[in-house]
Amino acid sequence: MKKLIAILLLFALTLAGCASEPDSNVGHILKYHHKIAATAAIFFTLKFPRFCISFPKTCLSFPKLMLLPKNSVIMTVSRWLKNLLNRRIFHMKKLIAILLLFALTLAVAGCASELTEPKDTPVRVATLSRGHANANVPKSLEEAIKRADLIVDLTITEWLGEDLEGRTTFFNARINETIMGEKKESITLMQTGTGEFTLWDWPLFKNGDRLFLFLVEILPEDAERLDKIYAGGYWVVGSYTTVFDVQELDENIYLLSRFGFMDTWPEKNYIEETDENITRVLVENFNKSDPIVAEVRGVHRSAYSYESFEKVIAEILKEVERQ
Repeated sequence: MKKLIAILLLFALTLAGCASEPDSNVGHILKYHHKIAATAAIFFTLKFPRFCISFPKTCLSFPKLMLLPKNSVIMTVSRWLKNLLNRRIFHMKKLIAILLLFALTLAVAGCASELTEPKDTPVRVATLSRGHANANVPKSLEEAIKRADLIVDLTITEWLGEDLEGRTTFFNARINETIMGEKKESITLMQTGTGEFTLWDWPLFKNGDRLFLFLVEILPEDAERLDKIYAGGYWVVGSYTTVFDVQELDENIYLLSRFGFMDTWPEKNYIEETDENITRVLVENFNKSDPIVAEVRGVHRSAYSYESFEKVIAEILKEVERQ
């Protein structure tokens, strides 16, 4: 019976370790130390209950060995405690049941962590093998629109995983607004780089990032190579060159041009640019929320009105449709 309980306990702890989130405190303990915990649990399940009974009995025999009077207080207490043990108040089975209940509680906690804590990007900037992007940079806003299948305002909600061979990381992203393309509630966003390889000045996204992006759907040949969970993913047009960080200030929404390529586009003259003071506050607020991107040189040199940017895109789309 004890062996069966021990096996069940090991199974419960192992299940908790496999199902839990590695980034959570409970998940980290179970994920990387569940074997040690299981070994300890088996030992205590098999040996500790017997120890809890034998050791007190041995200790309670000391008064008798000391030849104390039978009616003394110490002997009276000793006999009373022995009677409790003999009635099996600390019965082995009860202790085993308590240990098993504790293990099952850990298993539930490990599984629950997966539901409550979405995975965030474990490594945003790799320490080795960083390189430069060979991006096909759009020469204008019109070109970026024509190359895009989807233009959206989105928020990163979860890190899904990475393809080390293809040097690609995958994120789940919630769509806040669709400016162009098929309306979706969420998409799989793909970014060049992994925990082992990232491009210079191009940190991986993290949970909570709100971005305005021009996206192109994954090519069929790439979809066949990747796991089915990533099918239907989207790349950013021109890699990092068309990335805008969405920021709110005083109930107004602005776009911070991540790397300033918007400054070279001819349509810049038709988009309302914010004054220096507002831009400075927006950049300061962003840097507090993402110190990793803040360390990148030359980011966020300019900011634009979200509403004005949308209007210009709408006008360009009408012109494209006429063509």
